[in-house]
Amino acid sequence: KHLHHFTLSPVERAGWPVGLIEMLVGCVLFGLAALTGVDAQPILPLYPNFTTSLEKRVKQIEDGQVQNGFCWGDGLGPTGDFRTMFGKVAGCLLHKAEVLVQQWDISTSNVTGAVEAPAHWYRMVCTDLAACCASTSRKSWCVSKISPPYGALAKMAEDADKDVEHTMDQSEELADVVAALTQAASELLEDIKEGYSDRSALLMSACPSGRTCSPANLDRLRRQLQD
Repeated sequence: KHLHHFTLSPVERAGWPVGLIEMLVGCVLFGLAALTGVDAQPILPLYPNFTTSLEKRVKQIEDGQVQNGFCWGDGLGPTGDFRTMFGKVAGCLLHKAEVLVQQWDISTSNVTGAVEAPAHWYRMVCTDLAACCASTSRKSWCVSKISPPYGALAKMAEDADKDVEHTMDQSEELADVVAALTQAASELLEDIKEGYSDRSALLMSACPSGRTCSPANLDRLRRQLQD
């Protein structure tokens, strides 16, 4: 699962909320080798030449301009983990949804003025979503399904850059992003019929297709995931 190692510059690390880095440590971006310097690989910037186009971001990954942070998390697949690449792509989408849920309140105005993380974080998740799509033969399906939530996160990053006083509440937009990701994963898993864990079922049931997803849904889901 740990295909590449990444690190953050001190500027990128500044102001990150407690628990956010820990949430990602088990995945590619924050592999132990990157944090300890053991067996470290050459580091590429996390989001150079960032683009609001998912298709272009995928191309940047394929061309080696951006690290491929493909990761499907832990505890999301069936017993023995996902066996197919399509299952791992669904797991990749669910993992990004879970990352967003675990820190959903970063999108609210209830953060300190010193926190600089939101825009950085949104772009990082965007780049990870592009990695989900860059790692599958169903790339056209993935780009079609994930472009709307990717675009929404990219727009949230642009808005967060301007919100220097951290007065903006983007939690409704974030809830829509989570819903789009979990619904896309649900569609793929239903198609391949590979199975998934109870944790994945919990993620996919929080904001099913046809229902409005709200910050309250995200807060409830986070508490359920942490139980």
